[in-house]
Amino acid sequence: VYRLSHPRWMVPREYLVGLSVRSVPASALRQLRAGIPIGRGEGVASAEDARMTAPGRMLLVIRRGRHHEVRRMMSAIGIEVRHLERVAFGGITLDGLRRGAMRRIEGPELSSLYGLVGLDPP
Repeated sequence: VYRLSHPRWMVPREYLVGLSVRSVPASALRQLRAGIPIGRGEGVASAEDARMTAPGRMLLVIRRGRHHEVRRMMSAIGIEVRHLERVAFGGITLDGLRRGAMRRIEGPELSSLYGLVGLDPP
């Protein structure tokens, strides 16, 4: 669990972001992908993927997952986050789960998570 949550291991985290605006300019999306200073001495944060999915909604994939990183990235381009939902972590999605529900991770999914953090599966 430690390795999965630690920024050093760069485990991908995928978010659906509800925005205070209907769209994000293409130049700002490029800036998010290229990297943007987020302050607090944490250097530059970049998105592996940043794209609009609907008016006022975007998909953002990051790999570090530092404290409020998505909100600080959006603030750096002048956009307020109204809603934030992580929909995938390390390739494991919430597909088919109700809010607050959980499920056991086994087989190939579990092996994949071990591989992401440099460990052999049990």
